[in-house]
Amino acid sequence: LTYVTVGVNGKLKYAWTVLKTVARGQKFDVVFCLHINLMPLAWLATLKGRPPLVLAIHGIDAWQPTKSIVANALVKRIDAFIAVSALTRDRFVAWARIRRGSGHIIPNCVDLEKFRPAPKSRELMQRYGVAGKTIVMTLGRLAGAERCKGVDEVLEVIPTLVAQFPGL
Repeated sequence: LTYVTVGVNGKLKYAWTVLKTVARGQKFDVVFCLHINLMPLAWLATLKGRPPLVLAIHGIDAWQPTKSIVANALVKRIDAFIAVSALTRDRFVAWARIRRGSGHIIPNCVDLEKFRPAPKSRELMQRYGVAGKTIVMTLGRLAGAERCKGVDEVLEVIPTLVAQFPGL
């Protein structure tokens, strides 16, 4: 496994690094494309030696065709894909018209040995006036065009929950 890290810190630098790698004629055993919008670059990396191309899809980004006609056309050339859920797999397969069987579901995961609730910070509890209260936390990337995370539903139900659980 080779990590090429010189292409980090921006889309142009990343694209330039991929193009230079392809121009050198480097062969790969497999190419993993970790976002559907990067399909054109991933496909270029498969031109030498024709290694398998695997696409990872994460959710709403693959539920419908992208804005890129090229990326949409190139999904037909993937050998397999990895989806985070059955819903994402099914929505992707519906528009991409590729074999459902070429997909594998690997849910997002967290190492619970490393990431677990820690004791509440007394300083933070006092600063925000929430000492002794139950705190609800929701976390997700919020983009204006993506209204499917359910944060709005959490906000709508808070008054009902507070009525039932005054310490919330």
